[in-house]
Amino acid sequence: MIKSDHIIKLEEILRTRSNYYCVLEYANGGSLQTLLNAKVRFPEKVAKECVRQIIAGCSALYRLRVMHRDMKLDNILVHFPDLPNTETIDPATVDLENQRFIVKIADLGYAREFKARAQEGETRRDRAYSFKGSPLMMPAEQIQTYWGKGQGYSHKIDVWAIGVIFY
Repeated sequence: MIKSDHIIKLEEILRTRSNYYCVLEYANGGSLQTLLNAKVRFPEKVAKECVRQIIAGCSALYRLRVMHRDMKLDNILVHFPDLPNTETIDPATVDLENQRFIVKIADLGYAREFKARAQEGETRRDRAYSFKGSPLMMPAEQIQTYWGKGQGYSHKIDVWAIGVIFY
């Protein structure tokens, strides 16, 4: 189980005869993409705080040796702990500079474990070769791997995506 304020929590798993349902923590602010669409642009202070919290979430993942592989604005949720938790907040009405918020990484459907392994006396991370994620957020090494010209990719693709998000 991943324990971080910046990773959406899995509350429980329900099973019926034909389906499984994952019950996730509720984030009353919706996605960061929805919030950005409503605000058009974030003030620098708010953007820096969002990135700081995203990095904190990624650090929690990396401590468990998990790479997300689909980091994008739609997969990052926002929660306003001081606002009512009963319904989704209208993003256009929130004053981001004066309202406390928590950014939470969600949608770990493409997440993958990576392992440290020794090779020729050095520690190296294993590489992934599958084409997972959103093409517009992918770094060159992931796209090249898809076309058979790359040498795989590591958890560092998430760092690339954070840069794209911040941009």
